[in-house]
Amino acid sequence: PYQSELADVSPPDFPFVPKPDCLLTGDRLTQKIQEAIADRGVGTAKETRIAAAILARLNQTGIAQADRLLKLRPRKILSSGRLFLMRSSDILNQVALGLISAGIVPADKILEAQLNGLPIKPLGYLGPVGQCWFKLGFPFISTPIKDMAAIKDCLSSIKIATPYPKTLTYLLRQQAIFLSDDQVVSIQGSVEIMPWVSSEIKAVADIVDTGETSFANGILMALNLIKFPGVYLIGRRSQLKT
Repeated sequence: PYQSELADVSPPDFPFVPKPDCLLTGDRLTQKIQEAIADRGVGTAKETRIAAAILARLNQTGIAQADRLLKLRPRKILSSGRLFLMRSSDILNQVALGLISAGIVPADKILEAQLNGLPIKPLGYLGPVGQCWFKLGFPFISTPIKDMAAIKDCLSSIKIATPYPKTLTYLLRQQAIFLSDDQVVSIQGSVEIMPWVSSEIKAVADIVDTGETSFANGILMALNLIKFPGVYLIGRRSQLKT
């Protein structure tokens, strides 16, 4: 059921830092993945939906047997090469260090890592699986804020909790909204509960699929900041010669 999510499509325009000159597609992308698996291996994000879609695509193109790989532990060495199911953060770091040849991770993780200075860059777009919005939200009891103009004054004096501090700062800067370092609180985990846990935090910024979890916790994710388009094959920046 996941194969259609990774059908060959034109890469979307997305503001990676730095932005790639071009992205591989089709047979060239498949060949790149095969070469990387045969070299030092490829790390694949192990989030269930992403892993299932990636492995279905690799199986479809003859690179690997998805039904076998789904049962393997990370770092398992295959007879045809190495394909690892790993956390996205581990993939990003190991690609940056050159310990694995490439990785398959969602765009939200890539952008945050780039803004943190990791030498990684997208090689090819694999499709919209894992596609999501990065949104800014406020507790229901707050004054409704529905556009960027209305938010500028509001953000001048409040703290925002987010798992993506660099991305939030970067995107708001594009809108001429400048946050001080102490206004952005980096939180991993249940970001949507933070306004109820800390009286200093008045807003949250996080990736959203349906928004049901945030809504259930009294947060309205009202303002779209950017749409993350799905998953990409990434490589180490100094090695990107295709």
